[in-house]
Amino acid sequence: MTAYRDRAEAFAAGLMVQVTWPLLLIAAAFLAAPVIGLAAAPQTSSLSAVAWLIAAASAIATIILSALLLFDALLFRLMASHASEAGGGAAIDDVLARHAAEVHCRRPLTRAADGRHAPPARQAAYRVRPVRGGLGRRGILLSPSMTKLRVSTYTLLQTVTSVGLSALAWAVTGVRPIWNGSQPSDRQRIYFANHASHGDFILLSACLSEKERARTHAVAAADYWGKTRLRRFIAEDMLSSVLIHRQWTDETQHPISIMLSVLDQGHSLILFPEGTRNMTDEPLLPFRSGLYNLSMARPDVELIPCWIENMSRVLPKGQFVPVPLLCRVVFGAPIAIQPGEERRAFLDRARETLLALNPRPERDD
Repeated sequence: MTAYRDRAEAFAAGLMVQVTWPLLLIAAAFLAAPVIGLAAAPQTSSLSAVAWLIAAASAIATIILSALLLFDALLFRLMASHASEAGGGAAIDDVLARHAAEVHCRRPLTRAADGRHAPPARQAAYRVRPVRGGLGRRGILLSPSMTKLRVSTYTLLQTVTSVGLSALAWAVTGVRPIWNGSQPSDRQRIYFANHASHGDFILLSACLSEKERARTHAVAAADYWGKTRLRRFIAEDMLSSVLIHRQWTDETQHPISIMLSVLDQGHSLILFPEGTRNMTDEPLLPFRSGLYNLSMARPDVELIPCWIENMSRVLPKGQFVPVPLLCRVVFGAPIAIQPGEERRAFLDRARETLLALNPRPERDD
């Protein structure tokens, strides 16, 4: 049982690190605030007041999340203090029962121990989850109560991130969805869009209802978002993205298999069929075959074209501070593969359908 206790202790230690560094940043900001105030002229405008309110709200939200992670870490410490996993799980159940900590929440995507998104495990008793997201990371077996606790932690983190980014998108861009041939729906969908900025999927997600946004996941490149632990944490744990390898060598990393496993859980996807950000003068790059392969494998999933306007100007490549500009997302009519239609013919038709949604075709977006 030593290995089990070591894994639980390691997981608790990792959570303590995640608790500590945000609190240190907040403490440093509060210590620096008087110095900045002395060095700068007094700020009495309404804009500065709003900025301070947003900063204070962000600090409070961070403290709340850190408190939740601290509680999580303490429970893992308690679990590791028992000689067996069954005994640790029983102790956790007792603590949760006495503190009425049962949580009813939606289930996020289940990740396999190697960090890939996979269908939920069929075992009723335990599920394997990563110690921290990432390929090749060690897994730890969690009892049902601990699984529920981890789900609640990640769900709260993703909910706060989703609401915060949507609010930011509306505040900075005043984004306006235009439903031109389709309507908001609870149906499972693949939204495919033009791609010129890291903020594209945030803008598109902000146009969806809260329920739809919670089960819709952007497909992102693992070679960029999985390069560091911080990027992977942001992409998978905060933004609930699906990471795929553009240059894959192992069959377990096959992009289509990973995306199909997400669809098989009833989730929707945001896909950028150009395969990369478009930094050229062309309005759209040629489409890659992923959209065709997904539609062939899951013909019942709606394909919704979405034209994202102006986002490349709001958040250009290499920039981290958004520029306030009005944006629109145009949602077109669903398309499907016609009987006998060849791969390239379908991809060309899908590309032309997306181009036709551009509200200002004479300008580069």
